[in-house]
Parts: sequence; structure tokens; C-alpha cells
Amino acid sequence: MYKRTFWNNVRSLLIRDFNQTWLAKEIGIPPNTLSMMISRDSLPKADIAHRISVALGVSLAQLLEEDDSSYPSSHAVKEQSYALYRGEEEPSYLIPVISPIIRYDEEKVVLSAKNYIGSVRVLQRMANNHKAEDLVGVHVVGDGMKGMNLYENDIAIFAKGRISSNGLYAIALRNNIQIKRIEFNILTEEVTLLSEHPHYKPVTIQSNNDHFKILGKIVGWVHLHP
Repeated sequence: MYKRTFWNNVRSLLIRDFNQTWLAKEIGIPPNTLSMMISRDSLPKADIAHRISVALGVSLAQLLEEDDSSYPSSHAVKEQSYALYRGEEEPSYLIPVISPIIRYDEEKVVLSAKNYIGSVRVLQRMANNHKAEDLVGVHVVGDGMKGMNLYENDIAIFAKGRISSNGLYAIALRNNIQIKRIEFNILTEEVTLLSEHPHYKPVTIQSNNDHFKILGKIVGWVHLHP
């Protein structure tokens, strides 16, 4: 079960610019060896599995996660127990939380209510003058933003459609929502995606890549990690 889940998840993250040949080079094994492992559905050794997760920019746990993941989608948005400051000391907003795993992208509508998994209450002053309806939260997956003190399960808050200068953004890449630092190159129409962890290399892609979308700039976050 885990073998098939692992390689299904790996295949779902491989696209035109990031194919099996690229992955084999990144993890330091011959392309035919990787192809054989995938075709035989054999689970790789722990060190290779770790290198694969690093190359793809996701956690090993996410690659082992079954299709019915721990991020169920729902039409109904329910306020969760992690709501911040329910009291009346300061004005607050109740904003939706979207699943980091995109399930309803057939019409390229990533920020659909079908992808919402709950809600979180944040202080109004945390919104940096943005309206409540412009804000969305997303759980941080993996340790790529460790250098920003953003850890697994924290909630990053972003302003939908807000794109300005270089900075921290929520992006949709393949079928995942990730938090990355972005550097724009207007001349080449490219963007460089950077993590805040030495294990993850910068990735440069065309800004018009069909599998890439900038969802909005990060305006704050809620710490939920232990």
C-alpha cells in the first residue's frame, strides 16, 4: 500500500520541467534506476526517499500520505479550535483556511470554497489594512520555511491576488500550496522560488508556467507547532 502511495505521490509532483530525468539527477542516481524503481513499485531506501522529498520540496510524510489525506475538503467552513483571540479585547476577522493539497483544480480555480477545510480567527491589525474577504490561511507543510520560524502546521495568512515586490508568497505549484520567498526577474519573465532552509535549492521557472500560480503575498502567520 505504502509503495504505491509513495510513487503515486511522486508522479503527481513531476511535470514537464521537473520530470523523472531531472529527479534522478537531483537525487544522484541513474535515470534508468529510478524508472525501474517506479515501474516495479519498489519502495526506495530511507536515504533516497529523503533525497526525493528534498528535491520535490515536500516532507517525506507527505509522500507517504494516502490519497484520503488529513486535509479533507468540505463545502462548509467550520471554525476550528485553533481560533485566535475569541475575546472582545481587539477586533478580529474570521477567515477561511484552504487545504495545502489542491483537489479541485479542473477549472484552474485554486481558491475555491471546495478547497476550504476550516477557518481561523486573526486580529484585525494583523491584516495590514486588507479586508477580511481578501485573506486566506494555509497550513505550512514541511520545514522549508524554518529560517523564517515557520514550521509544520503553522498557518500562513496571505492576501489573495496581492503581488508586488520580492517577498514571501503563497503559491500553487503542481497540486500543492506552498510558502516560498520569490524573486522576480522582469527581463526574463522568470521567478526564483527560495526556501529558508539550506537543504532546499532555489528553483527558477517561467512565470507563465501552467503548473505555477502566485496566490498572494504573506501578511502574517499563526504559530500552531508544538
